[in-house]
Amino acid sequence: MKILTVVGIVLLLSVLLLIGWAYDVNPSDFDYNITVPLFDGILLGLAALGVISLALARVPLKRQYSMAIGVAFLLVPVAVILAGSITSETACFDPGIACPASGDIVNGPITVGPGQSNYYQFSIPYGVYDLSVYLQWSSNGRISVYVMNATELIGWQGGQGLQTYYSSAESHGYANLQLPTDNLYYLVFSNPLSTVQVVQTSSGFSYMGGFVGGLVQQLNPSAPSCIDTNGSEVCSVTLTNLGSAEARATGTCVESWAADEGPLMSWGAPRLGVFSPTTPIAPSSNLTETCTVAGATAPLGLAITVLIPFAGGYNVMMLGPVSLNAPTCTESGMQLVCTFVMNNDVMPGVSAIGCQIQVGDNVTRWTGTLDGMTTLDAAHQGNSFTCSVTGSEPSVGTPVSGYVRFGDGSYAIFSSKWS
Repeated sequence: MKILTVVGIVLLLSVLLLIGWAYDVNPSDFDYNITVPLFDGILLGLAALGVISLALARVPLKRQYSMAIGVAFLLVPVAVILAGSITSETACFDPGIACPASGDIVNGPITVGPGQSNYYQFSIPYGVYDLSVYLQWSSNGRISVYVMNATELIGWQGGQGLQTYYSSAESHGYANLQLPTDNLYYLVFSNPLSTVQVVQTSSGFSYMGGFVGGLVQQLNPSAPSCIDTNGSEVCSVTLTNLGSAEARATGTCVESWAADEGPLMSWGAPRLGVFSPTTPIAPSSNLTETCTVAGATAPLGLAITVLIPFAGGYNVMMLGPVSLNAPTCTESGMQLVCTFVMNNDVMPGVSAIGCQIQVGDNVTRWTGTLDGMTTLDAAHQGNSFTCSVTGSEPSVGTPVSGYVRFGDGSYAIFSSKWS
């Protein structure tokens, strides 16, 4: 059999294999998936190459030419497979495309102090299926293990009783759970003993799903900008309603920030906040709103999660960095100087390594020079550092914004007014 005949048959069979793969990945969305233009283009392209290869097999060609054409044609499905494996995660964000997803909650040995609790946060998006949440642990003594959502955890800490999706008080155990989607959850290890406990744990989740929104409308959240304002953590976010009906927030919100961003990332307990304004968001419009948690502020440079409940029983969740407090910005000689006060009580903390400042409507952010105590940790609370750029002094009240980069790869944004 001629080489081009074999190539043609392989290409036509690859079309059938791709159709079968599309059905096997998500049978319920098969009708939609095979109408996606990109997918149809790939199928038609492979089929066309197969027919061309079979036609060329009837043409008398030198063997080296046949081999070169055959190899070139076979490279096409190979490239499609490689591109699909590289971009499959991105494709899962297209409506109607379902892909497998998984994640770790916490794995390895963890230490829980006497009378203390460790919190490990994870979220389950709306509309996923074939969901499995698993956990396994063993410890050197009795340990309380809970799985609960953010609202239940806030209620438990407020003395409203314990409501959980899972609860155990054994020294070891295993569980496989089915949880409701579209919520923020916590795996909690609580030590009731007076001695330190070391817990060996393995936990994670997996599901099938893609990028989907709420039941009626989709809300596209921006990353939150969170700053300390008079002792309260205020997170600002712009929400865009992509649906066909208005979206109305319930007026409450939840903030949770990281306690340790090391290999075994842990979170602080969630805090209930006030979300305002509760103005309904009309279809195809956006609104900037804030979530305010009174009497508590997040350590600088750590990750922060904001959950906003909406009418209809679904939530919007956002993840971003904790922002810098509003600085004092003044002129010193030919320098424009913004001064920041420390707001980080975490050891060992993070070090600022770079900054940029934008003044007024200037579209350019100027790269600045850092000075002062740039290592932000508990030992330097209340100290300050500066970001300076060369420029002329703007009018009093002119908006000033920018960001500070940290050595661990995180960044913090800030906004203020010229004083």
